[in-house]
Amino acid sequence: MKLQQKRHYEFLSFHLTPEIQSMLSTDLVSEIIRITPNQIIPIYGVFSSVMGVCNRRGEVLWIIDFASLLTLSPSLKESYYNPYNIIIIHQHNKVVGLAVHQVGQLVREKDVNPPEIVIKSIPWELAHCLNKELQGQKGELLLHLDGEKIFELLKKKEISH
Repeated sequence: MKLQQKRHYEFLSFHLTPEIQSMLSTDLVSEIIRITPNQIIPIYGVFSSVMGVCNRRGEVLWIIDFASLLTLSPSLKESYYNPYNIIIIHQHNKVVGLAVHQVGQLVREKDVNPPEIVIKSIPWELAHCLNKELQGQKGELLLHLDGEKIFELLKKKEISH
């Protein structure tokens, strides 16, 4: 007889902005990289949250300012010496790099609880991608974002086809 083990889901936590913490399922995350601004080629005439493209293993990777996509203030300031934190996510055959303020740590589903305080007013883009609000072990609010909804938003904004 086989014992079934309960799978503990893991999430990657990160800061969208210095104040807003979020998390994505690790099933969605391909890798985390750091790239300098001079590695990004700007593409003019596209949506403002598109930072540009870069070469990743011979493939073109679109880099998106994730906070800007969710209509939060653009969190990234260009500095020649400071690399960007990029979370590369995938869905089916689509791959995109999300530039975030800071990458956090792994969070297990069992380590989060329903929040004591719920955000009352958020931009519709963030609301569209929000799966649920959770509270971490230190009392911090974590926004669990839905990967499928992120790709839907990218398609709506004509960033991904």
